[in-house]
Amino acid sequence: MNPFLSKRFLIVTFIFVLCLFFTFFIFTRGSTEDWQWQNHNENSSPIGSYDFTTTFPAENGMLIVAKKSGRSNYYYSSYNTYMPSSEYDNQILFADNNGVHFITYSDQSFYNAVCERKQCLMMFSDGYQKINLTDFSVSEFTPWSKKTGKLFSTLIMGKIYLSKSSPFYVVADNENIFISADKGMTWEHFMNVRDLAKSLYPEEIEGNSNFSYATYRDKIVMWYSYGNQMGSLEVIMDIPTKQVISSKWLPVRINEAAQNRNGDIFVVAQEPSRRLFSLMQFHTNGNFEVMAESGYNHMNSLEVGNQGLIVSNIVRGSQQYLMMDFSTKEIRYRPQFPLYNKIYNMADQSLIEIESTYSNESALTKGAQVSYQSLH
Repeated sequence: MNPFLSKRFLIVTFIFVLCLFFTFFIFTRGSTEDWQWQNHNENSSPIGSYDFTTTFPAENGMLIVAKKSGRSNYYYSSYNTYMPSSEYDNQILFADNNGVHFITYSDQSFYNAVCERKQCLMMFSDGYQKINLTDFSVSEFTPWSKKTGKLFSTLIMGKIYLSKSSPFYVVADNENIFISADKGMTWEHFMNVRDLAKSLYPEEIEGNSNFSYATYRDKIVMWYSYGNQMGSLEVIMDIPTKQVISSKWLPVRINEAAQNRNGDIFVVAQEPSRRLFSLMQFHTNGNFEVMAESGYNHMNSLEVGNQGLIVSNIVRGSQQYLMMDFSTKEIRYRPQFPLYNKIYNMADQSLIEIESTYSNESALTKGAQVSYQSLH
């Protein structure tokens, strides 16, 4: 009898082929959809030269700060080939469903920003300004009444959190949490998170620790991660009383967390022993819901908008993007996109790149539409 036609050989061959199929499926799953390009406001003016952007979510869009790095000491001018760059450090814009709008320039050292429904607060080294999102008017620059080193270090390095149903602003980094009850005008020290971690876990080592945060109602959720071999310590704190409500160890490590103005909280989690990645949603009852599993494919750079989210996904050494629509829970995979200064538009789940010139010469006025490209 031909050994290649034996029952045992056929069964083993079938199992081998099936394993190959599933291996191929796992490592190539989530085939990507191509991006669709679109140009916007082609007859509008571009903004001036910039090096990078930072964004801040608002209820109806997002604030964009286009910055020049310290190395940009000179710029090109049609009148004088190279001139010192001194006109501005920041260009302030706002993106919503109607496009990208120019607001103003600023030569102040920018720290941080937070937006509510009709207003954004911009914080600089020497003071603050408010932006009215109805007509894009900007208030006069107001100096800080009191400056403290710890607070301003946290404002520079940390992230500001705002819950929809809470009057408190929360700013937190890997050292401290500060609270504001008057919409960012004054700040009160809430807690040193390293001291808190040491009180709950004395073996804490400063150089190998990471803190992620979220807020809901008048609560702060802190996920403390120590190393890569264990899960995260979850601590829930009450803002009015400054008390720890609960603390527990999780079976997963929370690598990063992000939320939107609607209170949707998502995390990138990793199983400690096998290092398997997953995208989860955190619910305010304390439970996590798995939205997507990525296996050994690295997930990072999570951004959450009002209608969906995006997270970077490294598959077989190449970058792609996982995108989820909140209304349908549909998950799509997109390839790396050919944009240099790419921005995730929280208003409509697109990716945009704002057109700029090679000089500081720009005639943009308040509220003017800015030319940009988008990928959908």
